[in-house]
Amino acid sequence: IYAHLFVWDEDGSVRMLVYRKNIDDEKRRERTMFEQMQRDSLTGLFNKAATQSCISKLLDDAPGTVFAFFILDIDDFKGVNDRLGHSAGDEVLARFSDAVRAQFRPYDIVGRIGGDEFAVFLPVPDRQWVEQQAESLVRALRRTHTADGGGTWEITVSIGIALAPDHGRDFETLYRHADTALYETKARGRDG
Repeated sequence: IYAHLFVWDEDGSVRMLVYRKNIDDEKRRERTMFEQMQRDSLTGLFNKAATQSCISKLLDDAPGTVFAFFILDIDDFKGVNDRLGHSAGDEVLARFSDAVRAQFRPYDIVGRIGGDEFAVFLPVPDRQWVEQQAESLVRALRRTHTADGGGTWEITVSIGIALAPDHGRDFETLYRHADTALYETKARGRDG
């Protein structure tokens, strides 16, 4: 509702002109555009900026909660693109993101933060649960991808994990620790 007060010259009375406008459609469009800006167009997951923002907000809102920050990286993804083509690589990313999303609850934060790198952030009961979840993820995400052209590729994942608050209380610190853990996994032979 827009209202404009003014004084009527003829008699000095105060008058108000009121205009009512329905902005539901406009607000829906704004919300849709905002959601699209937060999503990765290929996978439908949060993009890196939205992932970082959501994680930072959760850390601020629940400082005493134990969280796990998972970084998942598709092993030898460059080989998929080189051997099967970029279209097949996009297909692998889309299917992989669906498989990752299926392993977590709808309110856990799942995002694509780089080419073949994904992040998951969620509250956890303890370290043992996190280790079991990581082992389950490695098994669940291991698959054979067959491209439209007939080529196949074995898909495996390497995972690095950091725990909040033990390894940090902000996105950057947790990311750095999880990334270090990811490279340790890759150095040990990947797929783990």
